[in-house]
Amino acid sequence: MERSGWEWFELEWRQDWLEHVASARPDYAKVLVRDNPAFPSGRREQQLCALREVSDLLRGLGVLLLYELLVPATGGQLAAGGGTTDTYDRDLRPDLVMQVIVDNQAAGVEAAIWRQATPHGQ
Repeated sequence: MERSGWEWFELEWRQDWLEHVASARPDYAKVLVRDNPAFPSGRREQQLCALREVSDLLRGLGVLLLYELLVPATGGQLAAGGGTTDTYDRDLRPDLVMQVIVDNQAAGVEAAIWRQATPHGQ
């Protein structure tokens, strides 16, 4: 349901997204989200609010949310991981993924399925 290639979560059909989902009546609606606890807090809060709204409205339709999560490294996190994506993926990403999930749940986002995606080139 997200607009592909955007840095922050944005719905593909903007205000008409719910109508598209309602007409298709899928079992699941998938969102692909980029997030990291180190991202700017104001932007993260906006994103969490948008995702909570999506979650609530999907639940009202009886459509389950499949949440695919990308946790790209910040420059500082990559440096802390020795500058290699392998080290970041092994040593830092797991805790960051858990924190993002906790943050989403605390914001009221209710996903039926959480899926961690690994961005290409990381």
